[in-house]
Amino acid sequence: MPASKGTSGTAIPNEERRRRNTQRILDVSEQRIVRSGYAAATMDRIAADAEVTKGTLYFYFDSKEALLDALLQRSEDTIFAPALTLLDDRTTGAAERLIAYFNYMGASTDRIGGYLLPVTASLQLDAVPDAALRRIGRLYETIQTRLAAVISDGMTGGEFTPDVPARERAAFITATMDGMLLEWHRRGAQLDGAAFLRAGRRCIAAGLRYS
Repeated sequence: MPASKGTSGTAIPNEERRRRNTQRILDVSEQRIVRSGYAAATMDRIAADAEVTKGTLYFYFDSKEALLDALLQRSEDTIFAPALTLLDDRTTGAAERLIAYFNYMGASTDRIGGYLLPVTASLQLDAVPDAALRRIGRLYETIQTRLAAVISDGMTGGEFTPDVPARERAAFITATMDGMLLEWHRRGAQLDGAAFLRAGRRCIAAGLRYS
């Protein structure tokens, strides 16, 4: 198959064309699933959003389940994995690690769809395939475990009060971050992003340091 041409008339190598097409399909399907839900995000609708034929869409992803799996993998690799590495940096205190994690996730609003994809998919129990729900469950279990470990370090070191178990505090932080990004998705144009992030950070810090 010959290489296609870009807008400048220069030939685009097949590998680069495939990369661009894959990226576009992932971007528009992520937006569609977050906005409309998994069931409503049909392959016909995604193909139309991506401005490709249905045959082209199936060339890249042989099923909607495979497409969702690729989206979850991308979210894990580009958003969650880098954030989780901040929690493992034992050169800083527990509070600093949590703040770095929170700030990183809060600054991911340019990729908010990638963050919200597992959040919204996990709520659609009757529509989302079991394999995807299990994958999302494993992701959240990893997040909870890593957050709880940092909080336990902070409790042991005297940075945080010991009155509430680390596991429940980790769940609260995750719920707060999910809720904040959902609210930003709904009303971001009406909010001061820096002030909104600061409010969340202060609430979490206060909850960790005071009984």
